[in-house]
Amino acid sequence: TDSKSIHGRFHYPLLGIFPAKIDFNITPAQDAGNDQCIAELDVGGPTWTANLKYGSIAGGIAFGVNYLQAITSNFMLGGEGLFLTSQGAGIGNYAFKYTMPAPDSDEDLPITKTADAITPPSTTTTTTTS
Repeated sequence: TDSKSIHGRFHYPLLGIFPAKIDFNITPAQDAGNDQCIAELDVGGPTWTANLKYGSIAGGIAFGVNYLQAITSNFMLGGEGLFLTSQGAGIGNYAFKYTMPAPDSDEDLPITKTADAITPPSTTTTTTTS
């Protein structure tokens, strides 16, 4: 079967500072359960970011939110939640990120040992005549 659909995305800075976007996927009537339209709003500050989602997925309403916070310059914590009314269920995720500084020089690298390479037996034949 030949399935046709329209995909699109609109971006607009809400109030001139908050990135807002709308993603959509529209399919013919026989596949209407696959239609989706999600509106998202991103907000944030110097050490945090958040995202709010609202839309229609699989014939039901979807609500979502995520948040990511820098605890230190190297450590971040965050989480995400999404609720689908068509399923009557939600999902949640959490994440953390730790960034380790790179060593300043080769002297700071840990020493690793590798196994010696195995040399295959020689196939050279030596012939001696007297």
